[in-house]
Amino acid sequence: MHVSAVPGGFPQSRVGQPMMPQQMQHMAQGPYGGMPGMPGMPPAYQPQAVSPTQLGHARPGQGSFQLQQRSPASSLGNFEALSPMSGQSLPARQALGGVPATAGAATAASPNREQALQKRVAELEDILKSKDQEIKELQSALKQAGIKIPAKKAQARPRDKVMGSGGFRKVSQSQPTQPYEAVDQEDPIDLRLEEFYNGTGSAIPFQRINRGFYRFGETILELNIINHKLMARTEDGWNRSKFGPIEKFIMYYENIEREKAGIPLES
Repeated sequence: MHVSAVPGGFPQSRVGQPMMPQQMQHMAQGPYGGMPGMPGMPPAYQPQAVSPTQLGHARPGQGSFQLQQRSPASSLGNFEALSPMSGQSLPARQALGGVPATAGAATAASPNREQALQKRVAELEDILKSKDQEIKELQSALKQAGIKIPAKKAQARPRDKVMGSGGFRKVSQSQPTQPYEAVDQEDPIDLRLEEFYNGTGSAIPFQRINRGFYRFGETILELNIINHKLMARTEDGWNRSKFGPIEKFIMYYENIEREKAGIPLES
């Protein structure tokens, strides 16, 4: 087929025949601008003017068809839904950077510890009561069998020492209203408490709860031997909840517990 060039400003549609403007208008109806539209085909693309702001969103190496701003959503989902700045609440276990939030983990640590101690003390007191009842039953059985129980004598070292003002006098002749007998002969703390307390004139008895834990009237305290000295500590803030000398503890709590029990105060 021979195609001859025809002078003029119009392209040619057939061999040797130029296209008229009316024919050129029909060409723009096709999807690619060069073929007429066919049934079922999408409409022809209509170029639109691009504003300078849209040009700022274009990516290098991509055509003008990528000039429209893309959605922030990706294959992972909408970033606004995951962002803490979007105004939506995140789960309590999430925080910035995916780090679990643990700010309020230890807010109730102190009350829980006190409740656990009180519960443990109550359990040990119940055990102690049952043991005391068992001891009384055994002692009664020994008496019925005609066996004498030797009385245990407390051997307290003589100490001529006067406590500070507001306390009580602790001298070698002083004796408490109810002497304390060590429950566990293998416990050095219990033996030291017996030695110390039976040389005082205290009217408030000590009661052993467990190893290292005692009740002085209504006050629960912890005893320990530190630097060869018997030291006491309470949970109510006395001595800033630190270990202090047992003498200092007795001097502070003696009149407090006497007042609770209705016993005349020590002058």
